[in-house]
Amino acid sequence: PAALRRRGEPFVVADLGVAAGANAVSVARLVISEFMGRRPGEAISYAFEDLPLNDWTVLAQTVSAAELPCFTSFVPRSFYEPLFPPASLSLSLSFITLHWLSE
Repeated sequence: PAALRRRGEPFVVADLGVAAGANAVSVARLVISEFMGRRPGEAISYAFEDLPLNDWTVLAQTVSAAELPCFTSFVPRSFYEPLFPPASLSLSLSFITLHWLSE
């Protein structure tokens, strides 16, 4: 995915279904570290998505405590609806949400 973006454009990641964020932050650290090793100094934007009823305060505290070296955002919407503009993501992750796809 990084090869599909122009140099200087931010690397944009979306993690879908992050809940309280403990697992999502671990994955974010790995993704960010790998990207920074390949493209040092370039901007990273990391979006954490979950349903509007998620405990967003806990998620915000978890992400804040992780001190991730990137721009972070929170998306309180269902992944069954459009979350981002077309072709705006470099990488989209969904681990825990896979079991919801059948519903």
